[in-house]
Amino acid sequence: MGHPADPTAEPSEDQVDTRAASGWDGQRLLSRRRVQTVLGALWILDALLQARPALFSPHYPTRTLAQSAMGSPAWERHLIFAGIHPFAAHWGWWNLGAVILQAAIGAALMSGRWVRTALCWSFVWAAVVWLLGEGLGLVPTGFALMA
Repeated sequence: MGHPADPTAEPSEDQVDTRAASGWDGQRLLSRRRVQTVLGALWILDALLQARPALFSPHYPTRTLAQSAMGSPAWERHLIFAGIHPFAAHWGWWNLGAVILQAAIGAALMSGRWVRTALCWSFVWAAVVWLLGEGLGLVPTGFALMA
């Protein structure tokens, strides 16, 4: 048997079994590690975007975030305002906390350390942002574009 990188070399028994089970004989384009790294890079990009000076304005939660409640059902509007209200008084500090959390999620995913914890926080934070910042994507209003 030749060198592992040699395309003419015959695969070992365990390689044949793996290839037969997966139905794929080439290297995977997106390994689990690569997906974690890309997701981590996206979280770091999100942290950089969240760190823009305009998002530290004390008026940001009431003038921008609150707009995600427009046209929403009463229960959703209540959730959005209840989620924004406690943080509005010291918005700059809370926004800094969001930047740090997003950067920490990204760094953990990119480094490969605490990946499960980072993924859990990733899902939780994404749900919070989807509710408070995006108004659940307008799905409860009936005006969401599903295309």
